[in-house]
Amino acid sequence: KTAGLILDEPTFQYEWYKARLEDLLKSNWRKPVLNNAKTISASVHFTIAQGGDASNVQIVSYSGNVVFDKSVLRAVYSSAPFPRFPPQYTAPTLGVMYTFELLPEKEN
Repeated sequence: KTAGLILDEPTFQYEWYKARLEDLLKSNWRKPVLNNAKTISASVHFTIAQGGDASNVQIVSYSGNVVFDKSVLRAVYSSAPFPRFPPQYTAPTLGVMYTFELLPEKEN
């Protein structure tokens, strides 16, 4: 389980689009304040339609922390609508899995 973006379409070659998705998700994620002693993560899978709408948003790997998991879902919903697909990409949808990771709190 590593942080980052994985697409359901292995031949998708538009790195700038993937980077844009990742930037959107990161910037719309409001990290919860947790007293975590270890790294926690959750993976969410969703489908983007040609026009940018997100659907079928679901956590596929839970963190074990309800607040954290809700923050992950909220990040996806807050990021929609996503950018339109590259014109060369003609499929009607694109499946995306993204893993959010929260590192341990540092002691002061």
